[in-house]
Amino acid sequence: MQLVHWLTMQLKYSGYCVVCGNRISANEKGQWSPGLKAVRHLHCGNNADLADELKRKAIDYIIAGKIDEAKNSISDALKIEPANTEYLYEKANELFADKQYEKSAFLYDMIIEKQPNSIYALINKGAAFHSLGRYTDAIVCYDKVLELDERNEAARKNKELAINGFGRDEEVVTYGEDASLENKETFRYDIKTKSPNPKVEEETIIAVCAFLNSNGGKVRIGISDKRTVIGLERDYSTFKETDRNEDFFELHIREKMDAMSKNRLIVSKLTFAFPIYDGKRICEIEVPGSKEPVYFKSGQDEQFYIRDGNRSKKLSPSEIVKYCKDRFN
Repeated sequence: MQLVHWLTMQLKYSGYCVVCGNRISANEKGQWSPGLKAVRHLHCGNNADLADELKRKAIDYIIAGKIDEAKNSISDALKIEPANTEYLYEKANELFADKQYEKSAFLYDMIIEKQPNSIYALINKGAAFHSLGRYTDAIVCYDKVLELDERNEAARKNKELAINGFGRDEEVVTYGEDASLENKETFRYDIKTKSPNPKVEEETIIAVCAFLNSNGGKVRIGISDKRTVIGLERDYSTFKETDRNEDFFELHIREKMDAMSKNRLIVSKLTFAFPIYDGKRICEIEVPGSKEPVYFKSGQDEQFYIRDGNRSKKLSPSEIVKYCKDRFN
């Protein structure tokens, strides 16, 4: 393998800089590469060398698992050379070939930050996620490619493979939220404050009440609005270590549901399951349609919700009377 060397000198002939593309005059001080038979401006060469060094450091950081440091190095390198992502592509592909899929996905993601419509990076990032068993994330990548190029055969075939890869998870990706399905990223963990929040709990209880007052449905906890599987770890982290399990999580939700609906009989009819999607456990609550009205109680206030499309709708007193007459009589 021939190494590339750059020699700083007074250039004998004129030419064009391989970095910026601008002309370099004869007798101007610049850099010459005998191996590449190319020239570049002195300042362009210095910037390119600095960017290369930052990229090399970034790869070392990635291999060492220092993701924040790697991201900073790559960002600094791309500030110097915004359009030069070839080195990142090369290293991302090497990591992918070495089955270091998480690290390769990170590099593809950094490329996409600078080039959001890079079909090559999106497909390869999707392939990395697929190899990790993160099928939902893979499909998001392939869908983005198909938005850019609806006839892209690689994205279409890869998406089919990803859907076939997880079976039940297809329902999460394909249908999203509708009249009978609601996704919640967490039950009690507030993403903004990074701590438990009763208001966050109320959102799930309201969704359950809305399904009870309608034709039933399912609430999934651990899936974001973007249909990415998050899992239950953040909710579990809000409990004592001995309580971080499925049984306690179900018990906690039932107790909150009982306190906020004052209807223990209805709560007993909820069915809980804890399937694994994309390698992460979520919580599924199967909610039957109720034969009697179920109110959500917040302090002294009673509220009545129904399912309206893919949302929970609060009814006014007059609407409640009419709805209950039609629905429960």
